Amino acid sequence: MGRLLEMLWSWLVPIDAAQIVRRNLLVSELTLLVLFLTLIALGAYTYYTRRMQQAVAKQAEAANEQTRELIRQRRLSTKPAFIVSVELHETKKALALHNIGNGAAVNVEVDPILMSKSQSGNAQLEFEKLVHVPPHTAGYATMRARYIGKSGESVPAMVFADPLGPFSGFYEGGPALNLTIRFRDVESTKYLQRVALNKDQSKIGSVDFDAPVEESEGVPRA
Repeated sequence: MGRLLEMLWSWLVPIDAAQIVRRNLLVSELTLLVLFLTLIALGAYTYYTRRMQQAVAKQAEAANEQTRELIRQRRLSTKPAFIVSVELHETKKALALHNIGNGAAVNVEVDPILMSKSQSGNAQLEFEKLVHVPPHTAGYATMRARYIGKSGESVPAMVFADPLGPFSGFYEGGPALNLTIRFRDVESTKYLQRVALNKDQSKIGSVDFDAPVEESEGVPRA
């Protein structure tokens, strides 16, 4: 025991330069070893932490995608959609909007259509707004013709038994009516649907989710 203490003391308190050099080299080597091991541990920690973050991000993205799909499926289950035709309703021909979707449509509006244009003014076809069209039923929008003079004065709407005839040659194979239908579902989600209507059939356009109801820059032409 005494011999061991003597050796330890001689190492801690060197008595010559050679021992001091050897001790300093040993301390330097141990320090480098500790730093090297610390660097390895830090690199491993960073690597595995990064892997964990990526795994968590993938799980979160998968959960978000699942949520979006559930929302889409729920919307599809309550989504209104229309096919249109011109039908006789209460002794007058009206625009029949058949809701073929699974959800009710509310605040259904069809944009007016510019049917003719002249130097004296414009004539346009307007459609009655429908408050509610249940699924798998039809709503009937009365059609009205309105003349708007060049100076902007508006003659009161005139209701015809069939406003399409005198304006567009609809029944003589004239151009299709390009209708823009705006509506909401029972959750107030906005939709916009475009339909091309001729005398034989209607061509259904896609129904866009959350389509913005923009201010019209002019009435579309037929």
